[in-house]
Amino acid sequence: MMNWYVGPYVWSNTADDGGGWTLPRGAKSCIDLRTVAQSAERGRRNGDTSGRVVIASQFSPADIGGDYSLVCSGGMNEPITRKAARKISRKASAGTLADAIRVALIDDADPAGDAGPKPLMPGRGRKLKLACGGLCVDSTLVLSGRGWMNTLDVIRRDMGAIIAQVESGITTEEHSRKVVDYVFRKLRLKGDEWKELLSKKARRDFRGPLPHSTTVTESFNQSDSSTLGPDLSWTETSGDLETRSNECGEVGSDGFGEARAEADVSGSDHIAQVVCAYNHTANPVYNDTNVRPIARFNSSARTMYFTISGENAGVGGIRLAKRLSGTFSELGAYSGTIGATNDVIKCSCDGSTIEAIVNNDTPEHSVTDTSITGNTRGGVACQDLGILDDYQLADIAVSGIVYTQLERNVRGMNRGIWLGGIG
Repeated sequence: MMNWYVGPYVWSNTADDGGGWTLPRGAKSCIDLRTVAQSAERGRRNGDTSGRVVIASQFSPADIGGDYSLVCSGGMNEPITRKAARKISRKASAGTLADAIRVALIDDADPAGDAGPKPLMPGRGRKLKLACGGLCVDSTLVLSGRGWMNTLDVIRRDMGAIIAQVESGITTEEHSRKVVDYVFRKLRLKGDEWKELLSKKARRDFRGPLPHSTTVTESFNQSDSSTLGPDLSWTETSGDLETRSNECGEVGSDGFGEARAEADVSGSDHIAQVVCAYNHTANPVYNDTNVRPIARFNSSARTMYFTISGENAGVGGIRLAKRLSGTFSELGAYSGTIGATNDVIKCSCDGSTIEAIVNNDTPEHSVTDTSITGNTRGGVACQDLGILDDYQLADIAVSGIVYTQLERNVRGMNRGIWLGGIG
């Protein structure tokens, strides 16, 4: 049975390259309720704590430690008391665990991520998914009310950032128009309702959406080189990666290398994947050998989601994590089997649902996290003897299914109340 706790992240100097925020011993995964600033802040020493996290664990209260309060046991629809719900959100009341988390990620949310966590964002079909500990519950975003206002606010902020990148030459106007098309179809909007995805200022000069379907790939098939390629341009953001024998790896045998592919897909809902190209069984003495596909990689900062396949500090399996301005936070602890040679390792982002997947199997981790939105680039990383190949970043397919006439009528009545007040 899954036990659900509320408590802090703990800083570990060995959590990852440069240290990071980790879950307590025995935790499977978590839902992070911290602000963006808290997520980006580094610990000063081992044992420092940070913020408030909902943790899924099969450990008993006696085993997990005194910093963690038991909320309930069972599924995410398990009833909880008002006292337990208030540990998750000050505005929550008696209901289910999922109800309390929704309050924290909708009513208590801040689209800027300053006063609270960023809000829960919809994935395909406008699904609002709460996932953690191998369990999930779904609801559907209604195109009115607080959840919709939060969604629009985040989208408009993200589009503002992309338009600023167009103006500074980081990306193209064509890309910004594809991003609008992707979100428009994902949310099942119609006609000129794409304009609602932009602030009033941005709407004036925006030329409308363009068809969005995008995939970018890198083969690494080139002569041995200290510069990654040949198919994409790369920026190395940590350490030193190189191509050798038509594969990508870290220079030397005891280090860490990370790089961002400077090519955009159309949606922040995408899947990054790499092929695992090392034989871990042949090199068991290296305790930090792993490979990583990176998704939602910020175009100018070390902000991203990623799957880790391999080992760290002698513990192995599949792990899910994020970085905010370079600071590591664990989302899913090592579990399952280390990726073998030729396995496809994936990191999937669909709304606020972040997943670690090997091949086409059931996700090893499926976690709700709201910290990182909007970014449309990916990348790769290798540690120690980790070697990878065949990078790909691809939009998650969406269709432009139109909502019902009743829903459109309700949305029309609400539009005049709130639309002008955002953006």
